[in-house]
Order: sequence, then structure tokens, then C-alpha cells
Amino acid sequence: VLFTLVSQAAVGFFAILFLGRAFGVSAIVASSAGIAYPLEIFFSIELVGFGLFMSTMHLGKPIRFYRGFNNIRHSPVAREGAGIAAFMAFSGLHMVLVLAQSSRLSSLVPLLENATLTLVFLAYVTGVLALLGAACGLYYMYRCYRIKARPFWDHKQTAFSFVGCSFYLGAILVGAVGSCSLVLAGESPVALLSVCSPVI
Repeated sequence: VLFTLVSQAAVGFFAILFLGRAFGVSAIVASSAGIAYPLEIFFSIELVGFGLFMSTMHLGKPIRFYRGFNNIRHSPVAREGAGIAAFMAFSGLHMVLVLAQSSRLSSLVPLLENATLTLVFLAYVTGVLALLGAACGLYYMYRCYRIKARPFWDHKQTAFSFVGCSFYLGAILVGAVGSCSLVLAGESPVALLSVCSPVI
């Protein structure tokens, strides 16, 4: 349960932040200005890491969690793990590339100053790849629940439930974390909360 909910929350959090910034939603851009955005992405990665940790702890032998990827050709559980791992990897790269664009780091490493456009492009590409990994992970998470052993979940509504859960938990996190960021910067969080409220 923790893995499912925390992973969905982290995916929704990342998706809303990334897409909000990509489409220029002013409230999200303001709440994730400067160092706040990489820290928010790091928080998303940490959430998924916690979920994966909790997921492996229910195994008979947690130290052998890597064997879960052995049957990736046929197992939705293995594909779910691979999708979430891809999300973590690409969102981590996205965070590093965004950090590399900071003016402080550019002043220390002149090579980065000349590569700003490349860094922006690569950050965008890794963000999109993180979303694709997340979508893959969510799809196979849904496939794990579409089995006869779980009759309550064995219907199409489960897919809508998982996607909806991602967005409303993600919007709650964006509202909470972004509001803290704005308040610390001496700004009002009202605009951000008015963007997050309809999604919730």
C-alpha cells in the first residue's frame, strides 16, 4: 500500500511541477524558482525511494530484491519496478541538469556557462523520459492489480483510480511544498493553491 500510494504521489508531484513549468503556469514557476525546483525533484525521488524500500521489505528475502527483474519479459511486477526505476533515474538526471544551469555553478565552472542551451534541452528530454518511465510504472502497477486474486481491483476503474490518485496526491504535495517555498520567500501562496485546488 505504501509503495503504491507513495509512488503515485511522487509521480503526480513530478508531473505537475515539470508540466507546470514547461507550460509556463506562473504560480508553479514562482513556487519552484531558484534552488526550490531541484529540491522538489529530490523530494520526489526520495518519496519513490521510500516506496521501493517498503516494497522490498515485505519480500521473504529483501536482500534479493534484484531478482524481481529476472522475469521482465513476462512479469508485470518486474515491469512496474523497471518503470519506477526509470522514473527515478531520469528524474535524478533531470535534477542534476537543472542544477548545472544555476548561475552560481556556472561562475565556478565556465564550461557550463557556454552549454546553457544544451543543458536546458537535455533537462527537458530527461524530464519527458522520467514521465514516460512513470507512465510505464503506473500502467504495470495497474496490471498487477488486474488479476482474479484481487476481485475488488479487477476492473477498468482501477486505471482511472491510479491516475487520479497520482494527480490529486501530487497536487496536494505541490500545494504544500510550494506554499512553504513561497512563504519562506515572503510571497503569498494563494495563486498556487488556486491552481492546485481544481486538480485536487
